Amino acid sequence: MGKFFGFIAFVLMMGCTASKDTQDQDSVQYVHKYGTHITFDEWFEYGQSGQIITYLDNGVQMTEAYESGILHGDRTFSYPNDSAAEKTEVYHKGKLQKIIYYHPSNLPVAQTEFLGRNGIRETKWSRFGFPHVIEVYRKGRLVEGEYYCSKGNLISQIKNQKGVRLDRDFNGTLLKKEIVEDGIVTLSIAFYEDLFPKSITTFDKREIHGIRKIFLLGGEPVSEEAYEYGTLHGISLNFQDGHLIHSISYRRGKKSGLEKLFSIDGELIKEISWKNGSKHGPSKSYSEGNETVEWFFEGEPATQILYEQKTVS
Repeated sequence: MGKFFGFIAFVLMMGCTASKDTQDQDSVQYVHKYGTHITFDEWFEYGQSGQIITYLDNGVQMTEAYESGILHGDRTFSYPNDSAAEKTEVYHKGKLQKIIYYHPSNLPVAQTEFLGRNGIRETKWSRFGFPHVIEVYRKGRLVEGEYYCSKGNLISQIKNQKGVRLDRDFNGTLLKKEIVEDGIVTLSIAFYEDLFPKSITTFDKREIHGIRKIFLLGGEPVSEEAYEYGTLHGISLNFQDGHLIHSISYRRGKKSGLEKLFSIDGELIKEISWKNGSKHGPSKSYSEGNETVEWFFEGEPATQILYEQKTVS
């Protein structure tokens, strides 16, 4: 039915009228601004002021407020097959002013307000009914922020685009702690529910830059990846049960250099040479004191002699 309203807008702009026979009267209702239910034709005849209620195929009820054919007031979307509101968009003469998201209990969860001068105010509420995150962004940069604990006490702030940002869910659980400089995140630590770090990531110019570490619940390392402005570049490591089992070298996103695989006991079991994302050079396997070597040249199987000849030439 969303396409239906786009079509109606098109018809109005063209100065045409739509046929009543084309409307699904069971899924769309028109309510005059004085509260009277009217027909599709009467909606246009009486000035298109009031509400349009649409029942979508997914069970969502969409209720829109209009004034002279222009969105003015609330556009509300219910939860599927429920009367409780999930999201409300607030319009003023056709311009979106803010969006509010609700928990099924009808408590607000989050709100986005569109301010002047490319500004946005983001608010998140806890299940206790008070906000625990209030942030102001301008041109994509975080300029102000206030962060509250589960008891409603202010515990961190962003001032003049600098400070510590805290992100929490509806239950007040800490999700992320981030360092903000010049309005941009430079360090982000994500947490498990018990506050063990889930990941530690550094950024530069909005791109992952430096070492990104990922952990299991309890603190055991999973991986360490080296990035250069969003692209893998350097040595990446993988762990199992706290032991190093894999290392690989990247250059601008492509495997380049040595890849090593280790047993859980730390013994080297395989060593592969890479260049520009292709196997290039010897690939060695180790087992019970024996060494097996395969040779490659730019991803194609080769012999040692052929590899050395092509490398020299």
